[in-house]
Amino acid sequence: MGSAGNGGSGAAVAAPDVDAADGIPSLGGRPVTERSEVTGGKLVVLIPALNEQETIGHVVSEIPREIAGVAAVEVIVIDDGSNDLTADRALAAGAHRVARHPGNRGLAAAFNRGTTEALAHGADIVVTLDADGQHDPSVLPQLVAPVVDGTADLVVAARPLRDPTQGSSLRRLGNRIGSRLVRRLLNVPLSDVTSGYRAFSREALMQLHVSTGFTYTLDTLIQASAKRLRMVEIVAPARPRAVGKSRMTHSIPCYVARTGNQALRTGLHSNPLLMFGRLASAFGVGATIATTWFVSSYASGGLHLPALLAALLLAIAGAALLICGLLADCISANRRLIEDTLHRVKRIEAADSERLHAACTDSLPASYTNTSVTVPTRAGR
Repeated sequence: MGSAGNGGSGAAVAAPDVDAADGIPSLGGRPVTERSEVTGGKLVVLIPALNEQETIGHVVSEIPREIAGVAAVEVIVIDDGSNDLTADRALAAGAHRVARHPGNRGLAAAFNRGTTEALAHGADIVVTLDADGQHDPSVLPQLVAPVVDGTADLVVAARPLRDPTQGSSLRRLGNRIGSRLVRRLLNVPLSDVTSGYRAFSREALMQLHVSTGFTYTLDTLIQASAKRLRMVEIVAPARPRAVGKSRMTHSIPCYVARTGNQALRTGLHSNPLLMFGRLASAFGVGATIATTWFVSSYASGGLHLPALLAALLLAIAGAALLICGLLADCISANRRLIEDTLHRVKRIEAADSERLHAACTDSLPASYTNTSVTVPTRAGR
């Protein structure tokens, strides 16, 4: 894994900003608090990459190193098992470090690895950026501005999906329908829920725990909505992919099926009683209709046994779903307690990592403070 100091980009590493008020004691005796003020903080740009040697260098070099309200900009590339020169070219273009996976673990795993690295290195704001060049780095100042001024916890760079230049008609229609459905279900002010070009505040990242194996885009939005994080969007047209095809959406039916399954599972985890309750209510309505049908037939002198059987089956199924919902809600309560514990652990670990990083930086000779340090890449690549 390559690592770098702050001098490679000419930006200084921001000192950890910790307030003792309302703090949680860390393992090293240092209080950990939420950071409501991020002006003058550190921005870390995460770039998950898999065999993107043709574009990664250009993407890294395009990232602005000076942004209003941000004291330092650091670039971390997550090499998700590439077998080409992606890591080498990222470092050569100015990436501060490359975190490597020995094999391809998927976008969600790369997101989790990247956020762990970013928090450990004192990030106040984290931006996720694709390595294929479709996300325009020049809009970074507009993307992080709501987080910098404290008006948002999560900002999405939404593509204008009615614009014919933003992909095929079928893909844009699918994104619009899916985004409208998610917007209505979650009550979030977003027009493009699948865009991966996002900015997160430090506290938002600590509250989001991606457990799915496909992608993080829907999972983080569902969790953010459940935790009532503030979400806004800016309009940022995607650029045409210069090389190759998208690995995520090469098959639209497969992508829709996998993201739909992921959204359903995440929704069940977030609010199982609501989802099971709605299904139980639907079965209850069906049982009521079948019962009314049977009673009306019986009153007129007939005996509609299929209606009676349907009413019994629907009532039993509805009751079973309601019981499942109650049990799942109890499990969800335990999940929330575990997430709260994980949130506190993340804050403690991040604070300790910052303290260790600051101590190591202070112990370096002055001649090393502005020198980039990288670990040589694997031979024979």
